[in-house]
Amino acid sequence: MATWKPDPVIAELWAVKDAYAAEFDFDVDAICDHLVSVERTSGQTYVSYPPRRFVAEAPNAE
Repeated sequence: MATWKPDPVIAELWAVKDAYAAEFDFDVDAICDHLVSVERTSGQTYVSYPPRRFVAEAPNAE
């Protein structure tokens, strides 16, 4: 039976994520507002695609 070993890369990513979230008191709206402001002031061009629509298939007429 295999045992789980903590992955140091994943642990580091989680630590960075937790530190970033702590800066905003774990408020998702504040985090999103910050990310939007960073995007707008970065000078980069960002592309947004419309959401994909799910088209349900018609049932078989058998």
